[in-house]
Amino acid sequence: MQPSLSHAFRLSRRDHLLLAFVASLFCVAAATLDAGGDAPAPLRIEQARCDPALAGGKVGSCTLVIRNPGREADRLVAIEMPGADRVEIHSMSVTDGIMQMRRLAQGVDIPAGTTVDFRERGYHLMVVGLKAPLAAGDTIEATLNFERSGPRPAAFRVENELLQMR
Repeated sequence: MQPSLSHAFRLSRRDHLLLAFVASLFCVAAATLDAGGDAPAPLRIEQARCDPALAGGKVGSCTLVIRNPGREADRLVAIEMPGADRVEIHSMSVTDGIMQMRRLAQGVDIPAGTTVDFRERGYHLMVVGLKAPLAAGDTIEATLNFERSGPRPAAFRVENELLQMR
């Protein structure tokens, strides 16, 4: 008489535990890979700089470059700077010889696989309610808040633009 199929493949308790352990490892690995696929690619903050403010001035202007090497778009939605009451994202353009500046309340899109240079695109950060003037040589710490990536630290160097153009 031939042994039944269930008898031929009967597993010991140790084998059952080993299979359960291996299966759980596969589940953890799959969950980790799946979660990693949804994570936004790291954005790179470069050339973060501010213009020096006039003595006693309560308003400043800053620019930066944001690189998004990932496959998912993101959006810069807010900036926090402890040395100021608020920071607004602005767009500046010239139409018929008249400069127009407007606040971008929805933020700035950072498309996937692109670089957004604020100076080239006519964007800047308007720093309002400075607690101390922005002096050349200073470094101003800030937090950039992105829609997908969340908060990212940034250090803005205060530089005289005329010196940078030489």
